[in-house]
Amino acid sequence: CIVSNNKNLIKHFKIREIQKYADQGNLTVSYAQYPNGKVFHMYLHDDVKVMLWFSASDFRNQNVDKHLAGRVNKFLHYQDMIHFKRRGLHYYDWGNISSSLNPNGIDQFKMKFGGELKDVYSYFVGNTLWGRILIILRTLYNKACLL
Repeated sequence: CIVSNNKNLIKHFKIREIQKYADQGNLTVSYAQYPNGKVFHMYLHDDVKVMLWFSASDFRNQNVDKHLAGRVNKFLHYQDMIHFKRRGLHYYDWGNISSSLNPNGIDQFKMKFGGELKDVYSYFVGNTLWGRILIILRTLYNKACLL
């Protein structure tokens, strides 16, 4: 359940999971600040590939120049790409898009870089009764967050 309020956002991150990636050197966070606003990017990576895991900006705040926020976000992506290229990483995964047939503004931005669209699926399987119950509870929790 990701919400725009930073305190709620932090509450929903799995800190132990993030710490494991950081301890292994597979987590990078970039940050840019502009008048009345900030942009953050969080990446997971190995020695070859990098994947944008999370991108956040407070462009919805009342006193933020939304156009400046968008330009800063794009520039931060550019700087991130340069950083990862210098580290020898060869693949930059933008994460998901909502639609390749009817792309929104963010999808269009990502698709301008070319690359290859792939269908990727992520799911959990409960191997035991307890595991199946936990998956059902997680699904209900995620649906409640969307309300």
